[in-house]
Amino acid sequence: MSMSDKSISLECSEVVILDASAVTVVHQADAANVAHHMNRNKDRGNDRSASAAEGGVDHNNFNTPPKNDDDDGELPNLAKLVAATIRDRVVLEQMEEIRVLRAQLGASHRVEITGTNGTPVYARGCFSKGDFNSVSLQSIENPEDSADETGLFWDVGLEMVESSDSKTVSLNVLSNIEIRIGGILYVTTAEVEGTSMAFGIRPGNKFDLRGERDMTRSAVAEFNTEDNGAAGGRAALLTFHIRDFPRGHWRSLQSVAMLNRSIALRQQEREEQRDERREVRQVERRERIEMGEIVPDDVESDYESDADDEDDQEPLDVYNYLTLCLSKRHPGQQTDMTSVSLCVKSVRGRIDNLSRGEDFQIIKEKVFTKIDDIQQKELYGISLEEEFATLNDV
Repeated sequence: MSMSDKSISLECSEVVILDASAVTVVHQADAANVAHHMNRNKDRGNDRSASAAEGGVDHNNFNTPPKNDDDDGELPNLAKLVAATIRDRVVLEQMEEIRVLRAQLGASHRVEITGTNGTPVYARGCFSKGDFNSVSLQSIENPEDSADETGLFWDVGLEMVESSDSKTVSLNVLSNIEIRIGGILYVTTAEVEGTSMAFGIRPGNKFDLRGERDMTRSAVAEFNTEDNGAAGGRAALLTFHIRDFPRGHWRSLQSVAMLNRSIALRQQEREEQRDERREVRQVERRERIEMGEIVPDDVESDYESDADDEDDQEPLDVYNYLTLCLSKRHPGQQTDMTSVSLCVKSVRGRIDNLSRGEDFQIIKEKVFTKIDDIQQKELYGISLEEEFATLNDV
């Protein structure tokens, strides 16, 4: 018995295009059906032979071939089986595609602390589970708290990737690490501001206060590409905990950090004084030009002697001192990374794609407005609020 495509299409309520696997199912079912009919016909032939031997005659079936009562039911059932098989295969393919897309989405939100070229992975976090630093948000309500958009941070909690028997790494590992978002390089230790090292828990970062772990030996390293001329500028703060670090060396690190801070403040103060003196000289020069004492074309050197700065002490690169020098003195010292804070300005697009409800949307819009206002003021010397007030007055 053979079945044509035409007979299948007549019996089915819908036309089904069979692939190779489905055709195999049809052939197998066809062969089984033929064998079944042959056995039934054989049994009926034996029955007729037995009847004839006994002298009986079957007038109804004498010139009529045997009729298969199952022909009308088996063909539609077979077509339904083939259609169900195809549907199941399509569903499985769609499920696999969804699984792959979800994996890709998860990878794009992955924040990782890695070695060179992305391997190995030391710590991992999820960008979409991060949050705005609560202290940095205060600058939104009070403009005087922060005049720099890099002061607004997105905190992401980290979990150490388990290696050997503990979820820690050697201290010297921190001398050469990378921060990656979605597998893309964000910053490296080459951008660490070693003189801006801080020791202690960073205020407003809730991920450093999780659980009951000891954070008394916490340190915060600053990564910043602004000074390196990188397009868009990226900044990050990496918090790590140095477990059971010797008390004496820890206090020395804190003292050096405070000294660096004092040097930075003193240099900033002297730079401001230089700017003031430079402005005074420019005013005096304009006055002398108006009085005819000098001509505008005369070139006057704006050089100012730095003799008064010769006694300035150079700040110490605490980060390299800790990860390169002290790590050799304490080769068994372990550390774990607890969180990373990313400058909102540099990851604005990723944050904008997050959806967490109305309250989060309101905070997000306030943060972005703050960033736009700061950039507007830097470019044109006037903030957005001041500009809108001017327009309203007109």
